[in-house]
Amino acid sequence: LLFVQEQFHKYTQKVNLLVLPCISPWGYETINRWTPEAVDPNRCFKPTTPGCAEAAQAMATIITHVQQSTGVLMHTDLHETTDTDNSEFVPAKAARDGLPIPDWDPIPDGFYLIGHEPRPQLEWHKTMMAAVQKVTHIADPDERGTIVGEKPVA
Repeated sequence: LLFVQEQFHKYTQKVNLLVLPCISPWGYETINRWTPEAVDPNRCFKPTTPGCAEAAQAMATIITHVQQSTGVLMHTDLHETTDTDNSEFVPAKAARDGLPIPDWDPIPDGFYLIGHEPRPQLEWHKTMMAAVQKVTHIADPDERGTIVGEKPVA
């Protein structure tokens, strides 16, 4: 957000940017990512997803923006994942759904990107990772060689 506040004015003639700084105020206030209904708003890309009212409002904003623009070239979801995803969210979701608690993937420590499988943009990912690496550390794969269950490609 600091970049948007202090630097983005340099790029306004080149790119149209929509920033949704907090799609889950309840999650922000309680220092977690999910809703009270154990729904991950970062995975709610449809405004009609049950249990995701706050994220639905954010997605409605995006839909309106997309309808009024000449096209969306990129969507980037920046959020922090805490260890409570595994210690609280996964068990709460399993309890909500009446399922056993599954094995979970370790929470990565550092920056990582997840691509859009139908339209991978490997060169963009490599460029973004190289730029980010200048200011913070990149997540290492876990003992299985994965990051959140996926094999790194860039």
